[in-house]
Amino acid sequence: MSLLEAIAAGCLPVVTDIPSNREWVTHEGNGLLFPAGDTAVLASCLEQAFVDDRLRDKAAIDGPKLVAERGSFAGHIEHLVRIYRELAVV
Repeated sequence: MSLLEAIAAGCLPVVTDIPSNREWVTHEGNGLLFPAGDTAVLASCLEQAFVDDRLRDKAAIDGPKLVAERGSFAGHIEHLVRIYRELAVV
């Protein structure tokens, strides 16, 4: 939940590269991913997060939109309706 809250607030997440985080974070898209336990890559990602204004600005715009579309109850229902409609056509 805290990851979604941070993304919704426009923060640039720096998180471990695990499946549940990859559902929400795209490396150098709306955040940064690093292999679990790799402190050198973590340090590099943190440095990038501090110096890359473009990436932070992009995350601040794209993150709240992503959570609004995929993380809200209404957005989730709309997504399910689209899936059901696609399945009904098949």
